[in-house]
Amino acid sequence: MKGNWFFKAKIQAACGPRVGWGASNFDTFRAQAIEKIESLNLDLATDEHFGQAKDDIDTLKSFEKSLSEAEESMLKEMDSVYELIQGSRELKEMSATKRKALNTLVTNRQKEIKADLIETGFRSLVYSYPEFRVELEIAIKGKRSLAKMKEAIEDLVESENTKLAENRALIDDARNNHGESVVFGESDLMVMPTENLRPELERRVERHREAVERAKLKAEVEEARKKEKALRAQTEPKPEPVAQPAQPEPQAAIESQPLAAPQTPATWEQPVAVEYKIHSQEGDNASEEMAKFQNVLMLSFAPVKKARADLQHPENIEKAAAFAEVLGEAWRELIGMEA
Repeated sequence: MKGNWFFKAKIQAACGPRVGWGASNFDTFRAQAIEKIESLNLDLATDEHFGQAKDDIDTLKSFEKSLSEAEESMLKEMDSVYELIQGSRELKEMSATKRKALNTLVTNRQKEIKADLIETGFRSLVYSYPEFRVELEIAIKGKRSLAKMKEAIEDLVESENTKLAENRALIDDARNNHGESVVFGESDLMVMPTENLRPELERRVERHREAVERAKLKAEVEEARKKEKALRAQTEPKPEPVAQPAQPEPQAAIESQPLAAPQTPATWEQPVAVEYKIHSQEGDNASEEMAKFQNVLMLSFAPVKKARADLQHPENIEKAAAFAEVLGEAWRELIGMEA
């Protein structure tokens, strides 16, 4: 946009009629100005295009200012410049319209090209994750030229792909050697800095090994317990069957007869032959009722005495003896004997 036509216009606009600038001269100037304004490049794609467009914006703004100054100068020096002023205003309006459109175009195209660069960089990742878009935006922030933006994005993508490839190798190695349990949350592991991923996988592998050892030890203990139980079952003597007391005859088949007083032993461990018969009549007295209870109780002492006799460990024998002594005191109290 900068050129001799602009400087000539600036001189003529400043001097006006004093240098013989008439209507015919302005018509020529106007046609040249229109041609220049309409020839401005609006197809912006390269750094050079954007640089020229910014220069054109500044030039048009200066041109508008020069025209305004010329208007003021001419109004002060002559009254018959209405036609020239109208033409100047027309040029000013055209320039302002073009400048605003060009400025909007520059802003929008820059945004579009930045978005295209970011999308291209994002698609170049070997493992895509949404957060990387933000990193790309940060990488081009403050870059004024398209070339520098493109270079920054390519450098970042190359660095990130190198990291992702190293992380993939570490994760696959851990999975192949130790199973899926050590690489849970793989998406987070992939984007982790490699210097942080290595110790994290080592920690998980060690924890996995400890869990395997604990499970193995638990299984061995359980197996040993089962074997010990089976061996004990083979070596321990089987308990002799306890004779069950004869079932009483049906009530209807027993003759009504008084209950004979039982032969009451002095201690609960002394066996005694008892005859337990159910009275066929209702209304036993207290002595008869107690006699029945003592007979039944004596029958229950037999398996207890047998189990105590089979004890082998001294501590168990001692405890059973203490229990027998307490039970003996209770028995003597029950039958009314003094210790």
